[in-house]
Amino acid sequence: MNPDEYYEIAFIQKQLDLDKFTEKQIAEIRANFNKAAKDMFAYAKKKKHAKFGEGGWTRDRYLQILKDFSKIDVVLKNLIKDETLKAGDIAYKNELEKFNDVLSLGDKSPKFKKYRLTAERLKAYHDQVDVGGKQLKKWIDGTFDKTIQQKIKNEIMAGELVGESYQTIIKRLKQQYKHIDKIAIETLVRTHIQSANNKALDDVFQKNKHLINKVRWLATLDTRCCIACGAMDGREFDLDNKPMLPNHPRCRCVYIPITKTWREMGIDQDEIKKDIRPDNFKEGVAKKTDKSFPEMFKDFSKQEKIDFLGPTRFDYINSGKLDFEDLVNPKTGDLYLIDQLDDVVKAKIARQEAGAVALAAQKESTRQAAAEKETARLAALEAEAAEKLEDALIKVEKRIKNNKKESAYLFDKDGNRIFRKQGGEHSVSFTTEEAAQMKDNILTHNHPLGGAFSDADVKLMLYMDLDEIRAVGKNAKYSMKIDKSILNTKTKDEVWQEIYNYYYIYDLQYYGELDIKLANGELTEEYCNLNHMKLVWEKVQEICPFLKFTVEEW
Repeated sequence: MNPDEYYEIAFIQKQLDLDKFTEKQIAEIRANFNKAAKDMFAYAKKKKHAKFGEGGWTRDRYLQILKDFSKIDVVLKNLIKDETLKAGDIAYKNELEKFNDVLSLGDKSPKFKKYRLTAERLKAYHDQVDVGGKQLKKWIDGTFDKTIQQKIKNEIMAGELVGESYQTIIKRLKQQYKHIDKIAIETLVRTHIQSANNKALDDVFQKNKHLINKVRWLATLDTRCCIACGAMDGREFDLDNKPMLPNHPRCRCVYIPITKTWREMGIDQDEIKKDIRPDNFKEGVAKKTDKSFPEMFKDFSKQEKIDFLGPTRFDYINSGKLDFEDLVNPKTGDLYLIDQLDDVVKAKIARQEAGAVALAAQKESTRQAAAEKETARLAALEAEAAEKLEDALIKVEKRIKNNKKESAYLFDKDGNRIFRKQGGEHSVSFTTEEAAQMKDNILTHNHPLGGAFSDADVKLMLYMDLDEIRAVGKNAKYSMKIDKSILNTKTKDEVWQEIYNYYYIYDLQYYGELDIKLANGELTEEYCNLNHMKLVWEKVQEICPFLKFTVEEW
């Protein structure tokens, strides 16, 4: 079990304990309310209003009766307010201690900070705790003003119309107060105690932000859960940016902490997944589940869904226009009204379209990033292989550059030697099998006289599809490559004819020029041997740009 699941179990059990406490408080407040109401009505009934007589309704008589019942109203409102505040204080103090104990794992977590209740903090609680989004006095005034006071006026006016006696009006109004006892008091007390519960919880959470990553909305999995709270169940929020709880009068929802791991909280214990949540949808059937309310809603039968949502909301979900979770404002927890659902559908479609665009862009970005990464990887591998190849070539070329006879080595692009072939003073011959191995590989050999490539070397490179041909002498190393894209538009014979034509021209030209200077003593024979072919291939390369000829001195 991980910390989140441990807390979920503890909070569900704690909510059951809180329900028992609430029932007890409601019973006590009801008893006190009924006694006060009985005393007040008994007092009112004794009043004869002799000066008005039993008949003859007048404005003065109407105002006097209204004044009498207003006094009853004020007394009972103050009683409810005082009794409810007292119950809320008890709940707040008790829950604070329980939450401290639960979140600290019974003082086992060394990193947990207890929230200590001081007089200043108790005052802050009184100033802050709300009932149904309103402060307690306003909630009570609003409830009584909108219900009882209006009913008082209606009853008095009705009595006036039919000429009822004062005692008869008192009797009928007493029934209205019994209704308030059953409905308003229970709603008020339950909601206020739950407000105290959530305030205590939030105070402990705020004290331990270093241990809490987020909080999760926890509703009760039973048929009494409302649509709004069911749709909010399982949603996660930042501790300082969450909807207010209670979400509505009689709301039973709480936030549970999503904490760090056991060990991060200082507890040496492994995380173990376990199904732990009570499923109370079927009365008398004890079950547990790891599903949230929206997940369980999917398993409801069609009729169960209609009964829970009503036919209109069901149609929106059954048609696929909305999901169960879409029925509520995710930022406030408020249930969307039916006449708002078309706008919710439009907003969802807009989000989906924007999400599809964003997803496509993300996929393309991911694809490009992956392609760039792969390109970089391949480039790195190529660079590594090229470095290995160059090291292998240089090692061989340094060894053979001063040899009196030619020898050739064939390497693949990874720097692995394929074969070695010994030749004579001016050439190396290859078998058909050896030539067949040359495609896309690198051939290096030495020139005892130290010069650059012969026409036979370049022809071998072209026709055997060598990736590169190299030659080394005691003073320099030479490289020749061909851009093979030229073969997309020309045959090898056409390419070779073009190369050879220019080679032939410049070979004769430079041979003549060097020979004259050699005869005149301006140049040495060694210089001519080293530079004759170098000058030829530099000139041919200028005219045949698909050739790449390079020279590098040792």
